[in-house]
Amino acid sequence: MLGYTRFSLSEDRAHGHTHVQRVYLAQGAQGFVFFLELAYEGGLGFGEMQKIVPEMLEAIAYCDPQYQQWAYLEQHNHVLDVTPFYFPAFAALAMFIALHRSQAELLELLVATGAAGQDQLFDRVAQRINARRAIGTRNKISLHYDLLVTAMDAAPVRRPDLLSRFLELWYRKIFIHSGLQNAHRSETYFGYSSYEAAAVVMLWDIDDSIFRAHPCYPDALVDYYRAS
Repeated sequence: MLGYTRFSLSEDRAHGHTHVQRVYLAQGAQGFVFFLELAYEGGLGFGEMQKIVPEMLEAIAYCDPQYQQWAYLEQHNHVLDVTPFYFPAFAALAMFIALHRSQAELLELLVATGAAGQDQLFDRVAQRINARRAIGTRNKISLHYDLLVTAMDAAPVRRPDLLSRFLELWYRKIFIHSGLQNAHRSETYFGYSSYEAAAVVMLWDIDDSIFRAHPCYPDALVDYYRAS
């Protein structure tokens, strides 16, 4: 995965200006996100994952401005745009939070996820990083995300139950929209982890004891965040 991502970037740097579609730009940026997911699921040490982040940000800084020049979308055409690439965008954001990357790095990542106001849940999480971020009025992928938004505003004692209810139907109600629901049949299976849930648990400091064992909850990621 990482080797192909680096190859994609080198190919675009060498020949990208001759390609109408610049096919390697999205792969060059998103490949690092998928690698981090694969690394987490495969048990790679968090210290090793930390080492990838500067290279990932360098790739995004190269890919994103050029991606905007040819992407078919008229307005939200960033390389990790929250609308077409919702799942890798949220995974990247949750990973950066868990790894305690700097605010400057988090803001750099957020630029590549496109304009604010597209998705209420993503905006609420991003607002914990940038307090001035505008908030969308609805959750674009699924109404099931409303449970996470409700948890943000609920009394602390109610939050664990809301997260538990969210995780129980996450795969069926939400992940089905990713197109990766049968990824376990492929050679590069990177798990079925709800990075959205992890981001909310980390930033709202929610007690996760009643849902830690859920197969879609990335508990080790949250543990690293809390121990660091």
